[in-house]
Amino acid sequence: MPLSEDTKRKLVEALLRLNGISKNKAALALDLKRQNLYGWLKGVDSAIANSKKIDLLKILGVKEGQLDSGKIHRWCIQRLEDVPFVISTLTEAETAPQELFVMGIWPANDSDAVLRLTTNARHHTYLLLYYPATETPPQKITADSLGIGTQMQSIVPLNKEQWSSWLEPDKIDAELIKKTVDFEIQYNLPHDPLDEEPDDLTGDESHYDELATLVPPTASKDQLKQWEDLLDRALMSGRSFEQIVAETKAAMNLYSFRELRAMQKGKSS
Repeated sequence: MPLSEDTKRKLVEALLRLNGISKNKAALALDLKRQNLYGWLKGVDSAIANSKKIDLLKILGVKEGQLDSGKIHRWCIQRLEDVPFVISTLTEAETAPQELFVMGIWPANDSDAVLRLTTNARHHTYLLLYYPATETPPQKITADSLGIGTQMQSIVPLNKEQWSSWLEPDKIDAELIKKTVDFEIQYNLPHDPLDEEPDDLTGDESHYDELATLVPPTASKDQLKQWEDLLDRALMSGRSFEQIVAETKAAMNLYSFRELRAMQKGKSS
């Protein structure tokens, strides 16, 4: 559904604040006269051409009517209500939004957060939110304070220096940020319960005893690469070696039947 001119104006005003771009700088980037941009923002629809409006939204991170999933969005919050407004406006046609996970950075940090938005098109969009330095504590960024999304546990406990590097586009690879966030979300999602064991196998584990004596098959190169990638992502999380092994085995379905049964019994006890 196309946005009305009034909605576009409100969207641009909010994104200018979030991206820390002044109206003068935006006009200069578009090779526009400042008074034309100011005129459009004040309600004169014909003050700038439609093509310039599209270019302006691109500068602010909007591509084809959605937040650009090809970049990391870094938003400095002046008004917290700008965040849910922009997300809801740009995902309205996608049943706004399909999935939005909100994650803190470290337990003592209330002023920063990472969001991952997934639309019906299954595109992940990553947003890094932070407040400017203030004397008074800012409102905590959570799903409750935003009024939108699902709250997750804190992600990788980044220190201030690491988080600062995430906020600077040239300091850290965007793919590393995406993989780290994806891993944490997957880790924090509740696991599906194990299927009940068929009655005819209850109490008879001789078949599995025989399997235990067999020489395990040799892993293929693709399987070894998958194992390596999973371990790398787990190591980035800062967890213990035991947790890393457990998570990697679970992700690759490497647990034996006995281990799975013991884990199920442990959870139910």
